[in-house]
Amino acid sequence: MSQVHFSIITPTLNCAATLPATLLAVQQLRTAISLEHFVVDSDSTDGTAQLAERSGAVVLRHPRGNMYAAINAGVKAAQGAWVTYLNGDDVLYADAIVAALQKHGTAAEIIYGDIDYIDETGRFLFSWRAPEAGWLGFLKRYYNPFPQQGTLFRRELFDRLGGFDTHFRYSADYDFWCRAEDAGARFQKHAGPSHAGFRLLPSQLSQSRRHEMAPEGQAIRARLRQGRGALAHAAGNPIASLYRWSTNLDSYWLRRTRGRELDRRG
Repeated sequence: MSQVHFSIITPTLNCAATLPATLLAVQQLRTAISLEHFVVDSDSTDGTAQLAERSGAVVLRHPRGNMYAAINAGVKAAQGAWVTYLNGDDVLYADAIVAALQKHGTAAEIIYGDIDYIDETGRFLFSWRAPEAGWLGFLKRYYNPFPQQGTLFRRELFDRLGGFDTHFRYSADYDFWCRAEDAGARFQKHAGPSHAGFRLLPSQLSQSRRHEMAPEGQAIRARLRQGRGALAHAAGNPIASLYRWSTNLDSYWLRRTRGRELDRRG
């Protein structure tokens, strides 16, 4: 394939236990595509930065306090036409990412796909199917339509929209997708195998800070409603709720059963 200059940004804070799998996934991708990897570390004390340096990643330092500020700093240093951010406990699937860029890298501005949820050891739990691009303008008013993992965006679009809004601590990616869709950005779902593995850990922000994340999502949806009378979540609209359930019915069942097992282990 023709070489695509691709940048991966990984914000880290004491990720030494899970970072090796993330770094290995980047190395596998590096064999198929021209890329650079920036690890933006916020004063880790467990050897995270040293692990990253040994893998060949460029390590940047950023103060603790806001993950999205760290990601913005990484993107600012990056040179790739395409960028993604990859947390220090998640993995990318090289074949799917390369295929997505090959197929959609010319026309699209944001490429996304399905993802897998994995446990702390990397074992598969369940998959999550993202909606088709034509549904995003409607669904974004009720919930975050697709997870961040494995979502690729053009650097030019990121710069044009001012990057991630650091007023958000947990939901700036959702806000960014919404602003991009409002601005007419070209979204493309890549059909095929999942793009990434999202590791579920009881200690991670998306699990331990749900009560803090909820108001941010509500604020984003309130901004999008702007007098449309829509409620602030998928359950408030039968079409949005039906779409979400119907495309992931088996995943909801697996999430319920295997999530309980994960909670017991945590």
